[in-house]
Amino acid sequence: MGKQIEAKEQLLSDILLSDSGYDIPWYQRPYAWEEEHVTDLFDDLYRAYKSMTREGYFLGSIVLTDEQGNTAKSIIDGQQRLTTLTILFACIAYHVKKNETDDKKDDKKDTYEKLLMRYIINPGDETRDVDPKPRLSIRARDRVYFEGYVHDLKFDEWLMTDSKQPEKPKRKSKKIKLDPQKLIKNNTITILKRIESHFNKDISALKMFVKFLTNECSLVVISTPNKETASRVFSVMNDRGLDLQPTDIIKADVMGEIGQSNSLNEIWEEMEDNLGRNDFLNLFIYVRMIRAKEKTKESILKEFNKHFRDDIQDPSKLIKKILKPYSDALLMVRNSSYESEIEEKSEPVNSYIDWLIRINNSDWIPPAIQFLEKYKENPDYLLYFFKKLERLSAYLYICSKSANKRIERYAKVIKEVEGTHDLQNPPQSLELTDDEKKEMLDALSSNVYNIPAQKRNYIIHRLDTFMSDGNITYNTRTLTIEHVLPQKPDKDSEWLKIWSKPQSEKWLHKLANLVLLNRSRNAQAKNYDFDKKKTIYLKGNTGLSTYPLTIKAYDKTEWTPKVVEEWQSELLDVLKEKWGLA
Repeated sequence: MGKQIEAKEQLLSDILLSDSGYDIPWYQRPYAWEEEHVTDLFDDLYRAYKSMTREGYFLGSIVLTDEQGNTAKSIIDGQQRLTTLTILFACIAYHVKKNETDDKKDDKKDTYEKLLMRYIINPGDETRDVDPKPRLSIRARDRVYFEGYVHDLKFDEWLMTDSKQPEKPKRKSKKIKLDPQKLIKNNTITILKRIESHFNKDISALKMFVKFLTNECSLVVISTPNKETASRVFSVMNDRGLDLQPTDIIKADVMGEIGQSNSLNEIWEEMEDNLGRNDFLNLFIYVRMIRAKEKTKESILKEFNKHFRDDIQDPSKLIKKILKPYSDALLMVRNSSYESEIEEKSEPVNSYIDWLIRINNSDWIPPAIQFLEKYKENPDYLLYFFKKLERLSAYLYICSKSANKRIERYAKVIKEVEGTHDLQNPPQSLELTDDEKKEMLDALSSNVYNIPAQKRNYIIHRLDTFMSDGNITYNTRTLTIEHVLPQKPDKDSEWLKIWSKPQSEKWLHKLANLVLLNRSRNAQAKNYDFDKKKTIYLKGNTGLSTYPLTIKAYDKTEWTPKVVEEWQSELLDVLKEKWGLA
Protein backbone atom coordinates (compact mmCIF):
# COMPACT_ATOMS: atom_id res chain seq x y z
CA MET A 1 0.00 0.00 0.00
CA GLY A 2 1.43 3.40 -1.01
CA LYS A 3 1.72 6.44 1.19
CA GLN A 4 -1.61 8.08 1.87
CA ILE A 5 -0.25 11.37 3.20
CA GLU A 6 3.08 13.04 2.51
CA ALA A 7 4.32 16.23 4.15
CA LYS A 8 7.49 18.16 3.41
CA GLU A 9 8.81 21.68 3.66
CA GLN A 10 9.28 23.45 0.34
CA LEU A 11 10.57 26.85 -0.71
CA LEU A 12 7.97 29.24 -2.03
CA SER A 13 9.77 29.36 -5.38
CA ASP A 14 9.54 25.57 -5.75
CA ILE A 15 5.85 25.62 -4.92
CA LEU A 16 4.92 28.43 -7.30
CA LEU A 17 7.09 27.19 -10.15
CA SER A 18 5.68 23.67 -10.08
CA ASP A 19 4.70 22.58 -13.59
CA SER A 20 1.47 21.02 -12.36
CA GLY A 21 -0.02 24.29 -11.07
CA TYR A 22 -2.82 24.61 -8.55
CA ASP A 23 -6.57 24.62 -8.81
CA ILE A 24 -9.09 25.81 -6.23
CA PRO A 25 -11.94 23.27 -6.41
CA TRP A 26 -15.35 24.61 -7.34
CA TYR A 27 -16.84 23.53 -3.98
CA GLN A 28 -14.35 25.62 -1.98
CA ARG A 29 -15.24 28.93 -0.39
CA PRO A 30 -14.33 32.12 -2.29
CA TYR A 31 -11.44 34.48 -1.61
CA ALA A 32 -12.15 36.02 1.80
CA TRP A 33 -9.03 37.77 3.11
CA GLU A 34 -9.52 41.39 4.07
CA GLU A 35 -7.07 44.27 4.37
CA GLU A 36 -5.91 43.36 7.87
CA HIS A 37 -4.90 39.84 6.80
CA VAL A 38 -2.97 41.10 3.78
CA THR A 39 -1.29 43.86 5.77
CA ASP A 40 -0.22 41.42 8.49
CA LEU A 41 1.26 39.04 5.91
CA PHE A 42 3.17 41.75 4.04
CA ASP A 43 4.48 43.39 7.23
CA ASP A 44 5.62 40.05 8.65
CA LEU A 45 7.43 39.24 5.42
CA TYR A 46 9.07 42.66 5.33
CA ARG A 47 10.22 42.42 8.97
CA ALA A 48 11.72 39.02 8.30
CA TYR A 49 13.44 40.37 5.17
CA LYS A 50 14.95 43.30 7.10
CA SER A 51 16.13 41.20 10.02
CA MET A 52 19.85 40.46 10.20
CA THR A 53 19.40 36.83 11.16
CA ARG A 54 18.12 35.81 7.72
CA GLU A 55 16.41 32.76 9.19
CA GLY A 56 13.74 32.94 6.55
CA TYR A 57 10.02 32.97 7.08
CA PHE A 58 7.59 30.09 7.57
CA LEU A 59 4.30 30.69 5.74
CA GLY A 60 2.41 27.83 7.37
CA SER A 61 0.99 24.76 5.64
CA ILE A 62 -1.15 23.93 2.66
CA VAL A 63 -3.16 20.77 1.98
CA LEU A 64 -3.29 19.45 -1.58
CA THR A 65 -4.76 16.51 -3.42
CA ASP A 66 -2.67 15.05 -6.23
CA GLU A 67 -5.04 12.62 -7.88
CA GLN A 68 -3.98 10.59 -10.86
CA GLY A 69 -5.30 11.95 -14.13
CA ASN A 70 -5.53 15.52 -12.87
CA THR A 71 -3.09 17.99 -14.44
CA ALA A 72 -3.30 20.40 -11.49
CA LYS A 73 -3.16 19.84 -7.76
CA SER A 74 -6.32 20.80 -5.88
CA ILE A 75 -5.92 23.13 -2.91
CA ILE A 76 -7.93 21.87 0.05
CA ASP A 77 -6.46 24.37 2.50
CA GLY A 78 -4.19 27.34 1.85
CA GLN A 79 -5.93 29.04 -1.03
CA GLN A 80 -6.17 32.40 0.78
CA ARG A 81 -2.38 32.58 1.19
CA LEU A 82 -1.55 31.31 -2.29
CA THR A 83 -4.02 33.73 -3.88
CA THR A 84 -2.58 36.62 -1.87
CA LEU A 85 0.99 35.62 -2.71
CA THR A 86 0.05 35.58 -6.40
CA ILE A 87 -1.33 39.10 -5.98
CA LEU A 88 1.90 40.09 -4.22
CA PHE A 89 4.10 38.93 -7.11
CA ALA A 90 1.81 40.71 -9.59
CA CYS A 91 2.09 43.92 -7.56
CA ILE A 92 5.88 43.67 -7.49
CA ALA A 93 5.96 43.15 -11.27
CA TYR A 94 3.67 46.16 -11.75
CA HIS A 95 5.81 48.34 -9.47
CA VAL A 96 8.99 47.38 -11.33
CA LYS A 97 7.30 48.09 -14.66
CA LYS A 98 6.23 51.57 -13.50
CA ASN A 99 9.36 52.64 -11.65
CA GLU A 100 12.43 51.39 -13.49
CA THR A 101 14.20 54.39 -14.97
CA ASP A 102 14.12 55.00 -18.71
CA ASP A 103 17.80 54.13 -19.17
CA LYS A 104 17.09 50.66 -17.80
CA LYS A 105 14.22 49.92 -20.15
CA ASP A 106 16.05 47.34 -22.14
CA ASP A 107 16.13 43.59 -22.63
CA LYS A 108 17.47 43.09 -19.12
CA LYS A 109 14.41 44.78 -17.63
CA ASP A 110 12.08 42.72 -19.79
CA THR A 111 13.90 39.60 -18.67
CA TYR A 112 13.39 40.52 -15.01
CA GLU A 113 9.71 41.22 -15.59
CA LYS A 114 9.40 37.86 -17.29
CA LEU A 115 11.12 36.24 -14.32
CA LEU A 116 8.56 37.78 -11.99
CA MET A 117 5.66 36.82 -14.22
CA ARG A 118 6.85 33.20 -14.19
CA TYR A 119 5.54 32.99 -10.62
CA ILE A 120 2.09 33.98 -11.91
CA ILE A 121 1.93 32.40 -15.36
CA ASN A 122 3.67 29.20 -16.40
CA PRO A 123 5.15 30.23 -19.80
CA GLY A 124 5.13 26.61 -20.88
CA ASP A 125 7.89 24.61 -22.51
CA GLU A 126 7.28 23.24 -25.96
CA THR A 127 10.23 20.85 -25.64
CA ARG A 128 8.56 19.22 -22.61
CA ASP A 129 5.02 19.51 -23.94
CA VAL A 130 4.04 22.01 -21.21
CA ASP A 131 1.44 24.55 -22.36
CA PRO A 132 1.28 28.12 -20.98
CA LYS A 133 -1.23 28.36 -18.14
CA PRO A 134 -1.84 30.18 -14.83
CA ARG A 135 0.09 28.87 -11.84
CA LEU A 136 -3.07 29.28 -9.77
CA SER A 137 -6.62 28.93 -11.05
CA ILE A 138 -9.13 30.35 -8.59
CA ARG A 139 -12.79 29.36 -8.53
CA ALA A 140 -14.59 29.85 -11.85
CA ARG A 141 -16.94 32.53 -10.54
CA ASP A 142 -14.06 34.99 -10.04
CA ARG A 143 -11.47 33.57 -12.44
CA VAL A 144 -12.07 35.87 -15.42
CA TYR A 145 -11.91 38.92 -13.18
CA PHE A 146 -8.73 37.72 -11.44
CA GLU A 147 -6.89 36.82 -14.62
CA GLY A 148 -8.08 39.93 -16.49
CA TYR A 149 -6.68 42.28 -13.87
CA VAL A 150 -4.08 40.49 -11.74
CA HIS A 151 -2.49 38.32 -14.42
CA ASP A 152 -2.43 41.19 -16.90
CA LEU A 153 -1.25 43.77 -14.29
CA LYS A 154 -4.13 46.10 -15.16
CA PHE A 155 -3.97 48.10 -11.96
CA ASP A 156 -3.94 51.64 -13.44
CA GLU A 157 -7.72 51.85 -13.44
CA TRP A 158 -7.95 50.70 -9.83
CA LEU A 159 -5.36 53.21 -8.67
CA MET A 160 -6.96 56.06 -10.60
CA THR A 161 -10.35 55.49 -8.95
CA ASP A 162 -8.79 54.99 -5.53
CA SER A 163 -8.35 58.10 -3.40
CA LYS A 164 -6.77 57.96 0.01
CA GLN A 165 -8.20 54.60 0.98
CA PRO A 166 -9.24 51.52 -1.02
CA GLU A 167 -12.93 51.42 -1.84
CA LYS A 168 -14.84 49.80 0.97
CA PRO A 169 -17.59 47.43 -0.17
CA LYS A 170 -20.98 48.38 1.18
CA ARG A 171 -22.60 46.05 3.67
CA LYS A 172 -26.17 45.93 4.87
CA SER A 173 -24.89 44.35 8.02
CA LYS A 174 -21.42 43.86 9.44
CA LYS A 175 -22.05 40.10 9.20
CA ILE A 176 -22.64 40.08 5.44
CA LYS A 177 -19.84 38.57 3.43
CA LEU A 178 -17.71 40.89 1.31
CA ASP A 179 -17.59 40.53 -2.46
CA PRO A 180 -14.49 38.43 -3.35
CA GLN A 181 -13.77 40.57 -6.42
CA LYS A 182 -13.79 43.76 -4.37
CA LEU A 183 -11.51 42.08 -1.85
CA ILE A 184 -9.09 41.20 -4.67
CA LYS A 185 -9.13 44.82 -5.82
CA ASN A 186 -8.81 46.33 -2.33
CA ASN A 187 -6.02 43.96 -1.31
CA THR A 188 -4.12 44.66 -4.52
CA ILE A 189 -4.28 48.39 -3.81
CA THR A 190 -3.18 47.77 -0.21
CA ILE A 191 -0.13 45.76 -1.32
CA LEU A 192 0.77 48.31 -4.02
CA LYS A 193 0.73 51.06 -1.39
CA ARG A 194 2.82 48.95 0.96
CA ILE A 195 5.43 48.35 -1.77
CA GLU A 196 5.45 52.07 -2.62
CA SER A 197 5.95 53.12 1.00
CA HIS A 198 8.65 50.54 1.76
CA PHE A 199 10.65 50.60 -1.47
CA ASN A 200 9.63 53.70 -3.43
CA LYS A 201 11.86 53.69 -6.51
CA ASP A 202 14.61 51.54 -5.01
CA ILE A 203 14.18 48.67 -7.44
CA SER A 204 17.44 47.05 -6.32
CA ALA A 205 16.08 46.68 -2.79
CA LEU A 206 12.82 45.35 -4.17
CA LYS A 207 14.72 42.71 -6.13
CA MET A 208 16.47 41.66 -2.92
CA PHE A 209 13.04 41.35 -1.32
CA VAL A 210 11.99 39.06 -4.19
CA LYS A 211 15.06 36.89 -3.59
CA PHE A 212 14.09 36.65 0.06
CA LEU A 213 10.54 35.60 -0.87
CA THR A 214 11.60 32.94 -3.33
CA ASN A 215 14.65 31.52 -1.54
CA GLU A 216 14.05 32.01 2.17
CA CYS A 217 10.28 31.64 2.58
CA SER A 218 8.80 28.17 2.86
CA LEU A 219 5.62 26.23 3.50
CA VAL A 220 4.86 22.70 4.63
CA VAL A 221 3.06 21.01 1.76
CA ILE A 222 0.73 18.18 2.81
CA SER A 223 -0.06 16.04 -0.22
CA THR A 224 -2.86 13.48 -0.27
CA PRO A 225 -3.86 11.09 -3.06
CA ASN A 226 -7.58 11.88 -3.09
CA LYS A 227 -10.35 14.06 -1.68
CA GLU A 228 -11.37 11.54 0.97
CA THR A 229 -7.89 11.50 2.53
CA ALA A 230 -7.67 15.29 2.25
CA SER A 231 -11.00 15.60 4.07
CA ARG A 232 -9.58 13.64 7.01
CA VAL A 233 -6.62 16.01 7.18
CA PHE A 234 -9.00 18.90 6.70
CA SER A 235 -11.12 17.76 9.66
CA VAL A 236 -8.14 17.37 11.99
CA MET A 237 -6.81 20.81 11.07
CA ASN A 238 -10.24 22.29 11.58
CA ASP A 239 -10.48 20.78 15.09
CA ARG A 240 -7.15 22.42 15.91
CA GLY A 241 -8.48 25.89 15.26
CA LEU A 242 -7.18 26.73 11.81
CA ASP A 243 -9.19 28.90 9.43
CA LEU A 244 -11.39 26.11 8.08
CA GLN A 245 -15.11 25.62 8.34
CA PRO A 246 -17.16 22.43 8.70
CA THR A 247 -19.36 23.69 5.87
CA ASP A 248 -16.42 23.30 3.47
CA ILE A 249 -16.19 19.60 4.32
CA ILE A 250 -19.96 19.11 4.20
CA LYS A 251 -20.03 20.73 0.77
CA ALA A 252 -17.28 18.46 -0.52
CA ASP A 253 -19.06 15.40 0.88
CA VAL A 254 -22.48 16.40 -0.44
CA MET A 255 -21.52 17.63 -3.89
CA GLY A 256 -18.04 16.33 -4.54
CA GLU A 257 -19.29 13.78 -7.03
CA ILE A 258 -21.90 16.01 -8.69
CA GLY A 259 -19.60 18.41 -10.49
CA GLN A 260 -19.10 22.12 -10.79
CA SER A 261 -21.73 22.79 -13.42
CA ASN A 262 -24.59 21.42 -11.37
CA SER A 263 -27.20 24.04 -10.42
CA LEU A 264 -26.99 22.90 -6.79
CA ASN A 265 -23.53 24.43 -6.57
CA GLU A 266 -24.95 27.79 -7.68
CA ILE A 267 -27.60 27.61 -4.97
CA TRP A 268 -24.96 26.71 -2.35
CA GLU A 269 -22.69 29.60 -3.33
CA GLU A 270 -25.61 32.01 -3.40
CA MET A 271 -26.56 31.03 0.15
CA GLU A 272 -22.98 31.45 1.37
CA ASP A 273 -22.57 34.78 -0.42
CA ASN A 274 -25.85 36.14 0.95
CA LEU A 275 -25.32 35.06 4.54
CA GLY A 276 -21.56 35.43 4.80
CA ARG A 277 -19.20 32.76 6.05
CA ASN A 278 -20.02 32.95 9.75
CA ASP A 279 -23.79 33.02 9.40
CA PHE A 280 -23.65 30.30 6.77
CA LEU A 281 -22.03 28.07 9.40
CA ASN A 282 -24.68 29.22 11.88
CA LEU A 283 -27.34 28.11 9.40
CA PHE A 284 -26.15 24.52 9.80
CA ILE A 285 -26.14 24.91 13.59
CA TYR A 286 -29.72 26.23 13.57
CA VAL A 287 -30.97 23.59 11.13
CA ARG A 288 -29.35 20.89 13.29
CA MET A 289 -31.24 22.27 16.31
CA ILE A 290 -34.52 22.15 14.41
CA ARG A 291 -33.87 18.53 13.48
CA ALA A 292 -32.32 17.32 16.78
CA LYS A 293 -34.24 19.49 19.28
CA GLU A 294 -31.46 19.20 21.83
CA LYS A 295 -28.16 20.75 22.84
CA THR A 296 -25.14 20.05 20.64
CA LYS A 297 -23.07 17.22 22.11
CA GLU A 298 -20.33 16.88 19.48
CA SER A 299 -18.79 19.00 16.73
CA ILE A 300 -21.25 20.48 14.25
CA LEU A 301 -19.67 18.35 11.51
CA LYS A 302 -20.39 15.12 13.39
CA GLU A 303 -23.80 16.32 14.53
CA PHE A 304 -24.87 17.35 11.05
CA ASN A 305 -23.71 14.07 9.53
CA LYS A 306 -25.58 12.21 12.27
CA HIS A 307 -28.92 13.98 11.99
CA PHE A 308 -28.89 14.48 8.20
CA ARG A 309 -27.30 11.17 7.18
CA ASP A 310 -30.06 10.24 4.73
CA ASP A 311 -30.45 13.77 3.38
CA ILE A 312 -26.74 14.00 2.53
CA GLN A 313 -27.28 11.09 0.16
CA ASP A 314 -29.87 13.20 -1.67
CA PRO A 315 -28.12 16.55 -2.34
CA SER A 316 -31.09 18.01 -4.21
CA LYS A 317 -33.42 17.46 -1.26
CA LEU A 318 -30.88 18.70 1.29
CA ILE A 319 -30.12 21.90 -0.58
CA LYS A 320 -33.45 22.80 -2.18
CA LYS A 321 -35.89 21.54 0.43
CA ILE A 322 -33.96 22.12 3.66
CA LEU A 323 -31.00 24.48 3.47
CA LYS A 324 -32.30 27.01 0.92
CA PRO A 325 -35.69 27.68 2.59
CA TYR A 326 -34.05 28.08 6.00
CA SER A 327 -31.29 30.22 4.47
CA ASP A 328 -33.92 32.59 3.07
CA ALA A 329 -35.68 32.70 6.44
CA LEU A 330 -32.40 33.36 8.29
CA LEU A 331 -31.62 36.23 5.93
CA MET A 332 -35.01 37.78 6.67
CA VAL A 333 -34.51 37.34 10.42
CA ARG A 334 -30.98 38.69 10.43
CA ASN A 335 -31.92 41.80 8.44
CA SER A 336 -35.47 42.20 9.82
CA SER A 337 -36.62 42.15 6.22
CA TYR A 338 -39.79 40.07 6.15
CA GLU A 339 -42.10 41.23 3.36
CA SER A 340 -45.80 40.48 3.12
CA GLU A 341 -48.00 41.01 0.09
CA ILE A 342 -49.91 43.37 2.37
CA GLU A 343 -47.19 45.94 2.99
CA GLU A 344 -48.51 47.35 6.27
CA LYS A 345 -48.38 43.87 7.84
CA SER A 346 -44.62 43.50 7.33
CA GLU A 347 -43.39 46.22 9.68
CA PRO A 348 -45.00 44.89 12.90
CA VAL A 349 -43.38 41.49 12.33
CA ASN A 350 -39.98 43.08 11.62
CA SER A 351 -40.34 45.24 14.72
CA TYR A 352 -40.56 42.16 16.95
CA ILE A 353 -37.61 40.61 15.12
CA ASP A 354 -35.62 43.80 15.82
CA TRP A 355 -36.24 43.36 19.54
CA LEU A 356 -35.31 39.70 19.42
CA ILE A 357 -32.01 40.63 17.79
CA ARG A 358 -31.24 42.86 20.81
CA ILE A 359 -31.33 39.82 23.11
CA ASN A 360 -27.84 38.65 23.96
CA ASN A 361 -28.11 35.12 22.58
CA SER A 362 -29.20 33.46 19.35
CA ASP A 363 -31.01 30.45 20.83
CA TRP A 364 -34.37 31.86 19.65
CA ILE A 365 -33.34 31.81 15.97
CA PRO A 366 -34.06 28.11 15.17
CA PRO A 367 -37.78 28.30 16.07
CA ALA A 368 -37.96 31.73 14.43
CA ILE A 369 -36.67 30.58 11.05
CA GLN A 370 -38.64 27.35 11.32
CA PHE A 371 -41.91 29.23 11.79
CA LEU A 372 -41.07 31.95 9.26
CA GLU A 373 -40.26 29.39 6.58
CA LYS A 374 -43.49 27.50 7.24
CA TYR A 375 -45.90 30.44 7.60
CA LYS A 376 -44.35 33.27 5.60
CA GLU A 377 -47.58 33.59 3.61
CA ASN A 378 -49.62 34.16 6.78
CA PRO A 379 -48.60 37.57 8.21
CA ASP A 380 -51.27 37.56 10.92
CA TYR A 381 -50.05 34.27 12.31
CA LEU A 382 -46.43 35.44 11.98
CA LEU A 383 -47.24 38.55 13.98
CA TYR A 384 -48.83 36.46 16.73
CA PHE A 385 -45.88 34.07 16.80
CA PHE A 386 -43.14 36.70 16.94
CA LYS A 387 -44.99 38.72 19.57
CA LYS A 388 -45.15 35.61 21.77
CA LEU A 389 -41.58 34.57 20.93
CA GLU A 390 -40.24 38.01 21.86
CA ARG A 391 -41.97 37.82 25.25
CA LEU A 392 -40.73 34.27 25.86
CA SER A 393 -37.19 35.23 24.85
CA ALA A 394 -37.34 38.37 26.99
CA TYR A 395 -38.42 36.26 29.99
CA LEU A 396 -35.56 33.78 29.51
CA TYR A 397 -33.12 36.70 29.06
CA ILE A 398 -34.30 38.97 31.88
CA CYS A 399 -34.59 36.08 34.34
CA SER A 400 -31.08 34.88 33.43
CA LYS A 401 -32.00 31.36 32.39
CA SER A 402 -29.02 29.18 31.49
CA ALA A 403 -28.24 28.09 27.93
CA ASN A 404 -29.46 24.58 28.77
CA LYS A 405 -32.79 25.91 30.05
CA ARG A 406 -33.22 28.13 26.99
CA ILE A 407 -32.46 25.30 24.58
CA GLU A 408 -34.89 22.98 26.39
CA ARG A 409 -37.63 25.58 26.15
CA TYR A 410 -37.06 26.43 22.50
CA ALA A 411 -36.92 22.71 21.69
CA LYS A 412 -40.51 22.42 22.93
CA VAL A 413 -41.51 25.27 20.63
CA ILE A 414 -39.76 23.63 17.67
CA LYS A 415 -41.52 20.34 18.34
CA GLU A 416 -44.93 22.01 18.47
CA VAL A 417 -44.26 24.08 15.34
CA GLU A 418 -43.65 20.81 13.48
CA GLY A 419 -47.17 19.67 14.33
CA THR A 420 -50.62 20.86 13.35
CA HIS A 421 -51.67 24.29 14.64
CA ASP A 422 -53.08 27.61 13.51
CA LEU A 423 -53.94 31.05 14.84
CA GLN A 424 -56.99 29.66 16.65
CA ASN A 425 -55.01 26.77 18.14
CA PRO A 426 -51.38 28.02 18.43
CA PRO A 427 -48.39 26.29 20.10
CA GLN A 428 -48.82 26.44 23.87
CA SER A 429 -45.08 26.27 24.54
CA LEU A 430 -44.89 29.95 23.54
CA GLU A 431 -46.98 30.91 26.58
CA LEU A 432 -45.62 31.80 30.00
CA THR A 433 -46.98 30.00 33.02
CA ASP A 434 -48.36 32.01 35.94
CA ASP A 435 -45.18 31.29 37.89
CA GLU A 436 -43.03 32.49 34.99
CA LYS A 437 -45.05 35.71 34.69
CA LYS A 438 -44.59 36.34 38.41
CA GLU A 439 -40.87 35.60 38.13
CA MET A 440 -40.53 38.10 35.27
CA LEU A 441 -42.49 40.77 37.15
CA ASP A 442 -40.33 40.25 40.22
CA ALA A 443 -37.22 40.78 38.09
CA LEU A 444 -38.72 43.95 36.57
CA SER A 445 -39.65 45.18 40.07
CA SER A 446 -36.11 44.71 41.37
CA ASN A 447 -33.14 47.09 41.26
CA VAL A 448 -32.98 47.06 37.46
CA TYR A 449 -30.05 49.46 37.28
CA ASN A 450 -27.78 46.92 38.98
CA ILE A 451 -28.25 44.13 36.43
CA PRO A 452 -25.84 43.80 33.45
CA ALA A 453 -25.95 46.90 31.24
CA GLN A 454 -27.10 45.20 28.04
CA LYS A 455 -30.03 43.54 29.82
CA ARG A 456 -30.91 46.73 31.70
CA ASN A 457 -30.87 48.72 28.47
CA TYR A 458 -33.14 46.17 26.81
CA ILE A 459 -35.75 46.52 29.56
CA ILE A 460 -35.75 50.32 29.63
CA HIS A 461 -35.68 50.75 25.85
CA ARG A 462 -38.52 48.23 25.58
CA LEU A 463 -40.54 50.05 28.23
CA ASP A 464 -40.05 53.37 26.47
CA THR A 465 -41.20 51.81 23.19
CA PHE A 466 -44.29 50.36 24.85
CA MET A 467 -45.13 53.85 26.11
CA SER A 468 -44.82 55.26 22.59
CA ASP A 469 -46.83 52.49 20.89
CA GLY A 470 -43.67 51.26 19.18
CA ASN A 471 -42.84 54.41 17.23
CA ILE A 472 -39.44 55.16 18.79
CA THR A 473 -36.09 54.12 17.30
CA TYR A 474 -32.79 54.36 19.12
CA ASN A 475 -29.19 55.16 18.41
CA THR A 476 -27.81 53.27 21.38
CA ARG A 477 -24.38 54.88 21.00
CA THR A 478 -25.82 58.28 22.00
CA LEU A 479 -28.19 57.07 24.71
CA THR A 480 -27.59 56.72 28.40
CA ILE A 481 -29.73 55.75 31.38
CA GLU A 482 -29.82 58.34 34.14
CA HIS A 483 -31.18 58.45 37.69
CA VAL A 484 -33.72 61.14 38.49
CA LEU A 485 -32.89 60.96 42.19
CA PRO A 486 -29.08 61.18 41.94
CA GLN A 487 -26.82 58.44 43.23
CA LYS A 488 -24.69 61.00 45.09
CA PRO A 489 -26.66 64.18 45.88
CA ASP A 490 -24.72 67.25 46.91
CA LYS A 491 -24.53 67.81 50.67
CA ASP A 492 -26.69 70.94 50.55
CA SER A 493 -29.14 69.45 48.04
CA GLU A 494 -32.93 69.50 48.40
CA TRP A 495 -32.84 65.75 47.73
CA LEU A 496 -31.49 65.04 51.22
CA LYS A 497 -34.38 66.97 52.76
CA ILE A 498 -37.02 64.99 50.84
CA TRP A 499 -35.49 61.50 50.86
CA SER A 500 -34.36 59.49 53.87
CA LYS A 501 -31.53 57.05 53.45
CA PRO A 502 -33.80 53.94 53.62
CA GLN A 503 -36.18 55.47 51.05
CA SER A 504 -33.31 56.30 48.74
CA GLU A 505 -31.84 52.80 49.04
CA LYS A 506 -35.22 51.28 48.24
CA TRP A 507 -36.04 53.29 45.10
CA LEU A 508 -32.74 54.59 43.73
CA HIS A 509 -32.09 51.80 41.19
CA LYS A 510 -35.65 50.81 40.33
CA LEU A 511 -37.36 51.44 36.98
CA ALA A 512 -39.33 54.41 38.27
CA ASN A 513 -36.17 56.38 39.05
CA LEU A 514 -34.56 55.79 35.63
CA VAL A 515 -34.93 57.78 32.42
CA LEU A 516 -33.43 57.77 28.93
CA LEU A 517 -31.19 60.68 27.93
CA ASN A 518 -28.80 61.74 25.25
CA ARG A 519 -25.24 61.39 26.56
CA SER A 520 -24.47 65.09 26.14
CA ARG A 521 -27.42 66.01 28.36
CA ASN A 522 -26.55 63.38 30.93
CA ALA A 523 -23.33 65.15 31.88
CA GLN A 524 -24.96 68.55 32.34
CA ALA A 525 -27.06 68.28 35.46
CA LYS A 526 -27.16 64.81 36.93
CA ASN A 527 -26.83 66.00 40.55
CA TYR A 528 -29.12 69.07 40.29
CA ASP A 529 -32.36 69.41 42.18
CA PHE A 530 -35.51 68.18 40.45
CA ASP A 531 -36.90 71.45 39.04
CA LYS A 532 -33.60 72.61 37.57
CA LYS A 533 -32.67 69.13 36.40
CA LYS A 534 -35.84 68.51 34.43
CA THR A 535 -35.57 71.89 32.69
CA ILE A 536 -32.13 70.97 31.36
CA TYR A 537 -32.98 67.36 30.55
CA LEU A 538 -36.30 68.01 28.83
CA LYS A 539 -35.23 70.97 26.75
CA GLY A 540 -32.43 71.40 24.30
CA ASN A 541 -31.66 72.98 20.97
CA THR A 542 -34.66 71.24 19.41
CA GLY A 543 -37.08 71.51 22.32
CA LEU A 544 -38.55 68.61 24.29
CA SER A 545 -36.92 65.23 24.76
CA THR A 546 -38.42 62.62 22.44
CA TYR A 547 -38.40 59.73 24.95
CA PRO A 548 -41.86 59.14 26.47
CA LEU A 549 -40.38 57.61 29.61
CA THR A 550 -38.33 60.76 30.22
CA ILE A 551 -41.08 63.21 29.28
CA LYS A 552 -43.66 61.60 31.55
CA ALA A 553 -41.23 61.31 34.46
CA TYR A 554 -40.19 64.94 34.31
CA ASP A 555 -43.80 66.00 33.82
CA LYS A 556 -44.23 65.34 37.54
CA THR A 557 -44.39 68.46 39.72
CA GLU A 558 -42.21 66.84 42.38
CA TRP A 559 -40.07 63.75 42.91
CA THR A 560 -40.89 62.29 46.31
CA PRO A 561 -40.93 58.69 47.56
CA LYS A 562 -44.72 58.63 47.18
CA VAL A 563 -44.56 59.91 43.57
CA VAL A 564 -41.88 57.37 42.66
CA GLU A 565 -43.85 54.51 44.25
CA GLU A 566 -46.93 55.44 42.23
CA TRP A 567 -44.84 55.87 39.07
CA GLN A 568 -43.29 52.44 39.60
CA SER A 569 -46.76 50.93 39.77
CA GLU A 570 -47.75 52.72 36.53
CA LEU A 571 -44.67 51.49 34.69
CA LEU A 572 -45.16 47.91 35.83
CA ASP A 573 -48.78 48.12 34.66
CA VAL A 574 -47.51 49.12 31.19
CA LEU A 575 -45.19 46.12 31.12
CA LYS A 576 -47.95 43.82 32.41
CA GLU A 577 -50.30 44.96 29.66
CA LYS A 578 -47.85 45.01 26.74
CA TRP A 579 -46.07 41.77 27.64
CA GLY A 580 -49.24 40.08 28.89
CA LEU A 581 -47.94 39.41 32.39
CA ALA A 582 -51.14 40.03 34.34
